[in-house]
Amino acid sequence: MAAVSSNIICRSILVQVLLVSVLTSTAIALSGRNVPGCEDETKALVDLCSKYVLKTGPNIRPAKNCCALVREVDVNCICTYATKEVAKLISMHKVFYVASTCGRKLPRIKKCGSIGIGSG
Repeated sequence: MAAVSSNIICRSILVQVLLVSVLTSTAIALSGRNVPGCEDETKALVDLCSKYVLKTGPNIRPAKNCCALVREVDVNCICTYATKEVAKLISMHKVFYVASTCGRKLPRIKKCGSIGIGSG
């Protein structure tokens, strides 16, 4: 049982590190388009909220510090980092769950970066 839990924790940490790496490398590639502070905002969002939107695992109620950031982030900024690699890792259903749980209304858009968004 302990080995299974340890394996799950290791995979979760690996996915989070991978997500941060993907977002950081994307930030460097898009640096000409970035708004000042956008990269920092995206990194903070990854640090505080990534575990709540990963495709693996159940819906988890986000922590207060994640919600505080979710209510404040610039969606257009975050979408500049939404690459195909990121789309493979996150669940849009969970993104909407987190936003709703945190009291954030998301704009009606059909696409966020490389991520196509259905009707919610």
